[in-house]
Amino acid sequence: MPTDKEIFVLLTRSPREALELIYERFVGRILSSLCRRGWGREEVLDELGNVFVDIMGERLALPAGGSFGAWLYVVVWRKLVVKARRPSLALLGERDHPLVASTLDFLVELERMQILETAVERLTPSEREALVGHCFNGLSYEALADRVGISEGAIRKRVASARQKLLAAQARAER
Repeated sequence: MPTDKEIFVLLTRSPREALELIYERFVGRILSSLCRRGWGREEVLDELGNVFVDIMGERLALPAGGSFGAWLYVVVWRKLVVKARRPSLALLGERDHPLVASTLDFLVELERMQILETAVERLTPSEREALVGHCFNGLSYEALADRVGISEGAIRKRVASARQKLLAAQARAER
């Protein structure tokens, strides 16, 4: 299976083939993860398909430089949450309505996801690759080191550095 960087290069030559590779590579992980969070299989597959339709129609741009898995997960998750919460947004003026609390929780979670997404974008490409590979894709330090062609210790340092930067961004946002 090609790496994110290889797929990114392929996007310029054969966008359809690159998108098929992205779909094949991440559909299982995204489906599994979102189903564990309580979303239905068909619901997730529908939204995932909609995301790819938006990409093909150029209504949605892929992230520059790769890291497709985390980006795709966040985009599909946001679409599912917005779709599920849309009816309750009109109720924000009614403070005692039971849906208001869940809507406010949703807005707080959405803001946290936007802060995280921005912080991930600000990581160096090597930190982002290590963090996404290890934390999202579930690769061991050893497997990731082999894939990238550096030592396991260097991968551990990159993941630790990325985590520290994300924690710092979260702390700044909470002030």
